[in-house]
Amino acid sequence: MDEAADADDEAIANRKPAMKKLAMLPRVMDMLAKKDMQRTLLDLDLLSVCKRWVQPLPNGTLGNVTLRKSVFETISVMTGENGVNAGDLKRSGFGKVTMALYMHKSETPAMKRLLKSIIDQWSRPIFQKSGDMRDLGKYRLLVE
Repeated sequence: MDEAADADDEAIANRKPAMKKLAMLPRVMDMLAKKDMQRTLLDLDLLSVCKRWVQPLPNGTLGNVTLRKSVFETISVMTGENGVNAGDLKRSGFGKVTMALYMHKSETPAMKRLLKSIIDQWSRPIFQKSGDMRDLGKYRLLVE
């Protein structure tokens, strides 16, 4: 994945089409879909490499939307004990790139919705918030 990112960065610098990441995408998605490999890949700094794949280009424009969508959809299902945690996000800087893409003026509405749901999903454990609406009723009873 790093080599594909390096090749695409070089192609962009030479004003040529960057196709290596897009060509590698199906194999990467197959590997990331394996539940038993998730924690191992995250420990090997998967999110740092994914950050290079999805971050805006040096000139500020967004990369391929299909690539970004596939990576974010796959990472969004990495939940639970072996999934993405706050330490992974801090170490890699992936959370910052996710927020930057969410705030980017050229991001598509569908991607903004996906990014917002991922940001909500990741921020719940950090702020000790539940995603269960039944807990909202419990909170109201405590306040009253």
